[in-house]
Amino acid sequence: MTDQELKLSDLLVEFAGKSKRSGDLFNNKNLAAKGRSIISGFFKEVKDVFSQHKPQLAGIVEGVVKGKLKLEDFPCTEASFDQRWATKHVIVFVLGGVTYEEEKEIASTFNADGNVNVLIGGNTVHNSKTFLKDLARLQAGALSGL
Repeated sequence: MTDQELKLSDLLVEFAGKSKRSGDLFNNKNLAAKGRSIISGFFKEVKDVFSQHKPQLAGIVEGVVKGKLKLEDFPCTEASFDQRWATKHVIVFVLGGVTYEEEKEIASTFNADGNVNVLIGGNTVHNSKTFLKDLARLQAGALSGL
């Protein structure tokens, strides 16, 4: 990695850090969640640390499917929202792009059994290089006053 690419991490924190996010990204903000995390850590043997991670998008889609999205985190008009409403057909489009991991998780978690049909797409499918290029474009836009 170049020095310029490493400096992009500061921009990433500024653009999408804790101060910019809403909701409970890591499901750890309430006391019960913290307790569950500590207790489950004692009883869980993990063979592959990387297989533990689930993209946030999977949790959002699960909330749509089960009709359990929080209105304060996902505002919409009253006419288009009923908290009891759940669906088996979901279309997700992510402005800025999705990752291969998000695509894989949606396919294996929701589309595999055929009970739920989730179509996912975005401007691009990101890997680390395309993501860094987008960050560099964001940095150039910030420097030019955009």
